[in-house]
Amino acid sequence: VVSINYRLGLLGFLADQALYDEKSGINNRSTTGNYGILDQMMALDWIKKNVFGFGGNPNEITIGGESAGGVSVSILLTSPLVPDGTFQRTIIESGGLWPNLISTFEDAINHTGKVLRAATNCTNPNPIP
Repeated sequence: VVSINYRLGLLGFLADQALYDEKSGINNRSTTGNYGILDQMMALDWIKKNVFGFGGNPNEITIGGESAGGVSVSILLTSPLVPDGTFQRTIIESGGLWPNLISTFEDAINHTGKVLRAATNCTNPNPIP
């Protein structure tokens, strides 16, 4: 059994237009708001490459999650950013995807980016030169 950690809250799921415009994600795609999921993808990549050294089989990886973890598994299962063969089976307990869970990028910005800017009185999203 391998357990992973990933960023939560604003550090894991902050959506912001300035970050989106950077296009610094996988394959120069914008991935703002999904850092927690990207952390999970990186952990799965590490597991796939290294599990043999711990007695595991890289071709027999099962991922599982409960509640928010189940939502993460559903996202990983359906994401085009997760390479085929990263895992072979899933266990989803008490969590999954449903239409009201997924918002538009604009909705995500309104819920996280703008709220954070207002709370911190940040008027300029550009980095310090």
